[in-house]
Amino acid sequence: MIDVEDWAEIRRMHRVEGLSARAVARQLGISRNTVLRALASDRPPRYRRASKGSAVDAVEPAVRELLKQTPTMPVTVIAERIGWERGMTILRERVRELRPAYLPVDPVSRTVYEPGELAQCDLWFPPVDIPLGYGQTGRPPVLVIVSGYSRMITARMLPSRQTGDLIDGHWRLLTGWQAVPKTLVWDNEPGIGKGRLTSEFAAFAGLLAIRVHLCRPRDPAGPGQRSQCHRRALPRPGGPRRGHPVCRWGQHSAVLAHHTTGLQAAADRPGQPRVPAAGWVSAFLRSYLKFTSGVVESDVPKANASEIGLPSQTFRRIRLTSPFGRTVISVTNGHLPYPYGHETTGYKVANLATTLSKAKAAGATVLSGPHLSGGRHSAIVTFPGGYVAEIHDDNSG
Repeated sequence: MIDVEDWAEIRRMHRVEGLSARAVARQLGISRNTVLRALASDRPPRYRRASKGSAVDAVEPAVRELLKQTPTMPVTVIAERIGWERGMTILRERVRELRPAYLPVDPVSRTVYEPGELAQCDLWFPPVDIPLGYGQTGRPPVLVIVSGYSRMITARMLPSRQTGDLIDGHWRLLTGWQAVPKTLVWDNEPGIGKGRLTSEFAAFAGLLAIRVHLCRPRDPAGPGQRSQCHRRALPRPGGPRRGHPVCRWGQHSAVLAHHTTGLQAAADRPGQPRVPAAGWVSAFLRSYLKFTSGVVESDVPKANASEIGLPSQTFRRIRLTSPFGRTVISVTNGHLPYPYGHETTGYKVANLATTLSKAKAAGATVLSGPHLSGGRHSAIVTFPGGYVAEIHDDNSG
């Protein structure tokens, strides 16, 4: 009987890597019939037999001590030092598992990812209390997923950091991508697993045929793609956005939209949800500028809202620059017409008309614009696969 992790790995190797059942069985050292049963089942195994242990267990403390002194010590030398008289295969496998924990992290290594190879996940918590409705405030977790190749960022606010809510958040965000990366990277979140995946999340990974990598504790190379402010929150189906910051980060520029749900009862101001209070915005802006080392370039309290799809209204627009690039912060009540607020990234180009022509030739669709607003020509475009981006060609970024 295989366990949940083996079941998930079998499905990943077969579906993602395209290996045959025979190849999977050979790599994992299990029978082909076991692989076929795992592929035929759409549910993870419900129990596993207790491990009988290994002959290496008795000498593992001595192996760890030798690796602690000399992380690169060859297996043959380790076998001689501990007086190993059994087969070398099981000793090599155990040393292979233990050695990475004692090897120093390479401070100058360069990491390169292929498209669809990896996405890094983490939870972010707002720096200030957020109105949750009915007089309640709090700081709910925001699940953030970052693509290792494109740096595309997507996020969603969750009710809690429990496993069930984390699985639901992954499902909704990956559904928005309309694609599943080969590997998800997590940094020891209890709801995901510490050292090994929780049974529920392992089953979820098996259903998607993906691998989940759990970073070692205190590994400085682990959180490579994360950023504590570049977060995007997706709208709730059939309803307004929850109150939290939203970032659309791109290669050339960023657009950050600060939204909230209606904070007043309908009887108070019917049909006119309030924008975030000035103190709330100021607190968030201070936190964002502190993290990014950014500088405010302009702050227009009543900018023309036609650039966010509301031509007869105004909104507060803040533009800043930082080592991360240029950022636009839009303070609104969150009730924006489609496709505004759905764009993932903002791009600055030399010529908007030329760019749109090339994009449409490649299968993209212009959802809005081009139009002139805020001193720039801009348009919102959706690319094959559902990727939505804002493109502009002004000189201000």
